[in-house]
Amino acid sequence: YKYIREVIRKLYKNEVKNTYKPIYMGSKGRYKDKGVIRDIEKNIREYKQVNRKINTEIIVIYFIDTDDCNADAVRKKEFDTIEKYCLNNGYKLAYFCHDVEDVFWGMKVEDKQKVKKANEFVAKNKIKDVDINNLNCNVFKRHKSNIMLILDNYWVRKK
Repeated sequence: YKYIREVIRKLYKNEVKNTYKPIYMGSKGRYKDKGVIRDIEKNIREYKQVNRKINTEIIVIYFIDTDDCNADAVRKKEFDTIEKYCLNNGYKLAYFCHDVEDVFWGMKVEDKQKVKKANEFVAKNKIKDVDINNLNCNVFKRHKSNIMLILDNYWVRKK
């Protein structure tokens, strides 16, 4: 989540009309878990209650790692299933090839180092070192993501 938050904070204008609430799935395999769905629905209800007078569009965006789905038929099927699920439910799907650290650091990060590296990314303002072209890609390729292609539909980029 810290990487996504940095993209939004550093690359997009802070607009009152936009707000976001992360819901942690724990793993992409839990994309349709009852607890995840319950949390999404709860947050939508709460947002609508607080903002009753505002006619607003609510968008759900799933952010997932693709792993190396092009090289593994099981992972590719899993990604396709998640993509279809999002499409059927009106959700958007942002992906990171092969994973979020691969996109933002340009390398694989060991599981036990992931929290440390995410904190370092924020503390050292490493978003400035990320090639924005890597965040604007709609092709599954290592170090690439479609995150900005999705966010550009809802936020305005800083100049």
